[in-house]
Amino acid sequence: RESAGSVLESLRATGLLDHTGSRPRDVVTAEAAGVRLPTIPLPALPLRAAPGRGTSELRLVLDGDHVSARWTLRSAELAWLPDSARARTLTALESLIARVITGVPSFDLTAELSGPLRAPSLAVHSNLDRVVAARLRAVAGEEVDRAMAKARAHVDKIVEQKAAPIKARVAELRLDAERRA
Repeated sequence: RESAGSVLESLRATGLLDHTGSRPRDVVTAEAAGVRLPTIPLPALPLRAAPGRGTSELRLVLDGDHVSARWTLRSAELAWLPDSARARTLTALESLIARVITGVPSFDLTAELSGPLRAPSLAVHSNLDRVVAARLRAVAGEEVDRAMAKARAHVDKIVEQKAAPIKARVAELRLDAERRA
């Protein structure tokens, strides 16, 4: 059962130790669900990322002198909270960045370690680059649409001002032509 203050809701761990052959092989897997993830302050903005509860998985394989490990951390409940201790008025650029970032609803972080035990390589992947890029395109599109609408309204106003005397003259000529006919 989950208690209100629990750090995680469930944990499942499995393992395999095989030292019967010429090369030992060990596999350990741990899966945690409902992991309470810490809030992360953003250094450049007065915001905090609050991932809520998420999942974490760890798989470690030692095959002779070769290691292969993968750790994932996921949250679909990412919320963005104002950091009242650092509250201030944002610049236009900071406001745009905040609009982009606060539209990111989730994150997925994966760290992989592989290679010989004496010199493994580490790779870290995240969905944030793709999600932020998509949000940036969406926000930029909104800004372009807003600018286009503003420009269109301004052009329409100028055209209407310049066309009004011509329309009035055409109306006069039409009335005059109708009277004569």
